[in-house]
Amino acid sequence: VVADSLAVLGDILFQRHQYSESIELQRVARAVKVKIRGENHPSSILSLNGIAKCLKALGRLDEARSMFEQCVISTRRLYGDRNFSTSVSLFELSRVLQLVEEYDTALTMAEQALQIRLDVEKGLEGKVCPAYGSSSPHFYLGQLYLQLGELYRALGDAEHAKVYFAKSRNVSRDLLGSVESEAGVEAMTGLAWALEALGTRDEAAALSPSIKRCAQNVYVSKDEAFVKELNDMGKILRARGKYSEARNYFTKARMVGRIVHGEQHVNTVDSLEGLAWLLE
Repeated sequence: VVADSLAVLGDILFQRHQYSESIELQRVARAVKVKIRGENHPSSILSLNGIAKCLKALGRLDEARSMFEQCVISTRRLYGDRNFSTSVSLFELSRVLQLVEEYDTALTMAEQALQIRLDVEKGLEGKVCPAYGSSSPHFYLGQLYLQLGELYRALGDAEHAKVYFAKSRNVSRDLLGSVESEAGVEAMTGLAWALEALGTRDEAAALSPSIKRCAQNVYVSKDEAFVKELNDMGKILRARGKYSEARNYFTKARMVGRIVHGEQHVNTVDSLEGLAWLLE
């Protein structure tokens, strides 16, 4: 019970972007769970995933990757390839692989995650997704489509990127009731990129008003720490020579910074300087 309470508190701190504090609680929680329940107990694996997510948020990407790989091995050993937890583990590994620009491997992980998700869809229809707590399983499906769109965009495949960005946008609109979410904005932005790359500029331009309106509504409530965190990750990726992913973070930081703080705020200027450095 104590370990579970610590893990819950760790999750709360993670949501508040207090990653260093969260990771300490998650480490203690996992140690207790492993001692009592064993290393491959579902709750022990969940705590390992929580530690890995904190490491990723802190920019400690090699450590995060190693732990997400452990999560994939453990969930596959425990559940096989027909369980939501395995799908989520593959998805999380794909996301950290994207950050280090191992796009082909990340794409393989994301495709496997999607296939598992679709294989178990009927059994989970209308139910809570166990790997995402209170989140709808539709939310996770939208995240998966978005991930695939981003990976195909990184690989320069506009045709496939268009398909998955559109699917992610449609999940937000048709199944979750609104595109006014971070995922919805990113899906529409990616879709506009794909349409532009495919030469259908009028269709891309038609999305612009919706993207601007939704971005304003979604990001206006974000605080200074949110924008700084985007800039910090951009700097970490730039230092590792991962310039494509660094550009993505600086670009998002600039967009959100302009909405939240205005052009002259230090965070907005910081993101613009990050982009300028990459263009030199």
